[in-house]
Formats: sequence, structure tokens, C-alpha cells
Amino acid sequence: MEWLQDLGKINSDNPKTVRREARDSRHFWDKTMEHVKSKIKEFEAYIQNRNIRGSFRGINEFKKGYQPRTSKG
Repeated sequence: MEWLQDLGKINSDNPKTVRREARDSRHFWDKTMEHVKSKIKEFEAYIQNRNIRGSFRGINEFKKGYQPRTSKG
């Protein structure tokens, strides 16, 4: 019986388990939503200042997401 209880302790300290719990936490979700809200405020400021080019450029860049560039050299 003690052997089975020791296995439970081993599984709880497993690095995979710790990473999974950290990934599933709301911390990263909250950070992502904070970033999205700040971007929306930035675009609203562009529109209020009648900077249409900046607003459309920012919105299109945001919609496309991260696009890595390759350097030819």
C-alpha cells in the first residue's frame, strides 16, 4: 500500500505534470487578453487622430499574426 502512495507522489512531481498545470493556468490567457486590449486601444487612438493609414496597417498586421522574415544574403 505504501508503494502505491509513493507512486502518486512521484507522478505529482513529474516535470511534465508541472508544465501541463502551468500551461493550463489562466496566467497566459490573461496576458494574451491584456495584449489584445492594448492593441485595440492603440487602433482606436489611430482612428480618433484620423490616422487611417496607421490604423489599417496595424489592424492588418495584427490579423496576419507573426510572420518571420527570411534574410537573403
